[in-house]
Amino acid sequence: MGEKGTILATTDGGATWSKQSSASSAWLNGVAFSNATHGWAVGGDENTGAGVILATSNGGKTWNAQNSESTSRLNGVAFSDATHGWAVGSGGAIRATTNGGVTWTQEESGSGAKLTAVAFGDATHGWAVGEDEDTGAGVILATSNGGKTWSAQSAETTSLLSGVAFRDATHGWAVGEGGTIFATPDVGATEIKQRSGRSVWPNAVAFSRAAHGWAVGWDRDNKAGVILATSNGGGTWSAQSSVTTAALNAVAFSDAVHGWAVGSGGAILATRNGGD
Repeated sequence: MGEKGTILATTDGGATWSKQSSASSAWLNGVAFSNATHGWAVGGDENTGAGVILATSNGGKTWNAQNSESTSRLNGVAFSDATHGWAVGSGGAIRATTNGGVTWTQEESGSGAKLTAVAFGDATHGWAVGEDEDTGAGVILATSNGGKTWSAQSAETTSLLSGVAFRDATHGWAVGEGGTIFATPDVGATEIKQRSGRSVWPNAVAFSRAAHGWAVGWDRDNKAGVILATSNGGGTWSAQSSVTTAALNAVAFSDAVHGWAVGSGGAILATRNGGD
């Protein structure tokens, strides 16, 4: 995902990447696939700033625009299955679909925050993170009824939160500015601040299973991409060699060993050994 509707795809584990036609000039900020063929990309129209949602039902061979019903730029998207999905964006925007994106409806977030990412542990439990644009403080919103209602959770941070991941309906992590990493073992009822061990800005986080996770971002002091890893559920985090000077913005793992991170300048990093 990237500027001017850029979508790249691989069918060989990242050995080669090819450009797919999105038929859009929008800046795309997030992507989610519910299975091998059904996927969605979200972003914003460069001219109007309105929310953009693109969908594919054939693994990205073709992409079609869906009506986002949003005048705000969309930054993140998550699907719990092929029909139920959510997209979040600026101004507290949350859009939901129960039919694979044929129609999207507004959900009341109760917040005017800039929402940067969203994750669902199952079809009913979800979280969105971002920033209060007036104070700069981190924001966490949660739902336990599939998005019918959202409520604020205590983020206990003055820093922007830019990424969130849940491995199931109860265990989750949120990351953000200043090396911030939060973990929750109980649906967000309590939050434990974890130490990244680095003064960096993690932009995204992913967990392949209960214990193994990765956070990626940017080391402002050393002007380099950063990858942090944990093998104990975030009890401790250690730096892995990112071999790039690009800021890393997103990360995904298909299992405990195969992962990919992407960033500025078209950077794509891959690992086949859990980041070792």
